[in-house]
Amino acid sequence: MTWSSDANTGLADELIAQGAKALIATVVDNSGAIRAKLVPAERIASVASTGFGLSSLFAVMGVSGRMTSTKDFGGPSGDMRLIPDLSAAACIDAGKGLWWAPVYQFTQEQEPVATCQRAILRRHEELARDRGLELKMSFELEFTASGPDGPAHGGPPFSVNALLELEDFMLDLSAALTACGAEPELVHPEYGDGQVEFSVRPTTPLKSADRQVLTRIVAQRVGRRHGLHVSFSPVTSTGGIGNGCHIHFSARDSERNVFASDDGITPPEAGAAMVAGLVENLPAATGLFAPSAISYERLAPGHWSGAYAAWGVENRECAVRYIPGTRSARDAAANVELKIADATCNPYLAAAALLALALDGLDRKAVPPPPISADPGEAADQGLADPGVRSLPGDLDTALRQVEESALLRTWLGDAAVDAFVAVRRTDAAELAPLGVEQRIAVLRSQF
Repeated sequence: MTWSSDANTGLADELIAQGAKALIATVVDNSGAIRAKLVPAERIASVASTGFGLSSLFAVMGVSGRMTSTKDFGGPSGDMRLIPDLSAAACIDAGKGLWWAPVYQFTQEQEPVATCQRAILRRHEELARDRGLELKMSFELEFTASGPDGPAHGGPPFSVNALLELEDFMLDLSAALTACGAEPELVHPEYGDGQVEFSVRPTTPLKSADRQVLTRIVAQRVGRRHGLHVSFSPVTSTGGIGNGCHIHFSARDSERNVFASDDGITPPEAGAAMVAGLVENLPAATGLFAPSAISYERLAPGHWSGAYAAWGVENRECAVRYIPGTRSARDAAANVELKIADATCNPYLAAAALLALALDGLDRKAVPPPPISADPGEAADQGLADPGVRSLPGDLDTALRQVEESALLRTWLGDAAVDAFVAVRRTDAAELAPLGVEQRIAVLRSQF
């Protein structure tokens, strides 16, 4: 990865010319928390060139601030330089002159640190490009909006009643997402009480992960203006249906969308190999997509959260949902949805892991098992063996152990990134272990 301070500084001048009065610079750490610093206008150019300091221990800091360690990180010494990538900057409040930008985590020599998740994802984009693929991705986010008296709407699910209860909020959210360049496609009430979902147009994986962070900030700002608490936590109430962070992705080679099927059932060879890589390796990577102490309250059969490593055509109970698209628009619309992710994940690391699994399948020319059309849980409950269906890890401890032991993830993501991620998530889980489920839900509802 090459970096140009001069180009970034030039972009800083453009931001100031457009009326920027302050910049929110964010980094998503291994706990999934969005950490932020506010940069005054007078400092934007300097920070664009040399960044600002952050202890290297942030690589192993839990969501509450508790530190852990790995063989690469430990002790008070060491510093990173966080440099905002102003090519990705977005205005989130023109009236206040408030802008936002994601950061790269650099060493003092301005080389990406081994645990910089954004740099890892950018490298994976480049690896896909080396294979002749142009990638598109989109995060589809669900959240729960609550007021002083409880959930902001009481259903029925997907109904106009629920929409009208939140009409002003949803109109403002749609307008704010448009204004910051996130290109919203739909905003609508979802299944659960107070639940809302929005989707944005697909773009490159790196830009898509940036948008995941940006749109969460925007949704929370709009919620505050309406007296609502917006939570992206995977579960916000005991027995609730849960909030997902579904990841859609597609790929084009020099000729076509590699997921565009002629019959609407079977993707072409390259797309099928990528699906095979996902299905085969997903159990080892589940902890990267569902990494919190309550993720497995959501990731359960019957929740349309994809609790089984299987794939099917428009099958919402499979972890990998193949979406062939309408017959007249398959080359533009065909994609694959990974259903198991939630918003406690690091979006950059989750996107990189998804690409690692898919590209590994492509490199091996892997062949997927037959698609599943029924509920995979029914076959499992009846003890029927199906080579195309495997249960995903059912708890965080098992999921993290499989991440830690995965040679594939270590090869693609790097040992330092895997070790830091696992150490942080175990620390967070241990901190919440003494609490009951309801208390864990309450803690993470406020943190995410």
